[in-house]
Amino acid sequence: MITAITGLAGVSATIMGIMEKGTREPFIPGTFILFGSVSLYILLLIISSRLLHRQVTTELLLIILWTALEISSYQSAYCAEWIEAGMMWFLIILIGVCAVISLYFYLQFYRVNADRGYVYGMIPLILVEICMVIFLFSGILRRILFHG
Repeated sequence: MITAITGLAGVSATIMGIMEKGTREPFIPGTFILFGSVSLYILLLIISSRLLHRQVTTELLLIILWTALEISSYQSAYCAEWIEAGMMWFLIILIGVCAVISLYFYLQFYRVNADRGYVYGMIPLILVEICMVIFLFSGILRRILFHG
């Protein structure tokens, strides 16, 4: 229960931050992030269930939602001038790589034994943490170096 409450509070705080208007124009149109993530989810849902015959679980939705939320967070930091275009590109590529790796382990989860499945289930969580820490420090370092 505590995990759910703190998780929802974190997502709420992130969404409130995303809604803030920055001084720059968005790097990626918000509608592209929204429609792109919905379209990607539908496509991956069809591929994983129909073509790959994988049981559909909430993890697929969570991977796509997390990726969209992270890209939106990066965009907010860019619009607020906390990160520059080069860092924005780096973070987008990083999140893309992490999402693809997470999807791979998502698809493999039911094909391995329980012990390996546990490890396969942890890898996306570890990648999420790595991406979030890199994003956190990219903004902090820039603020320290360029804004006193």
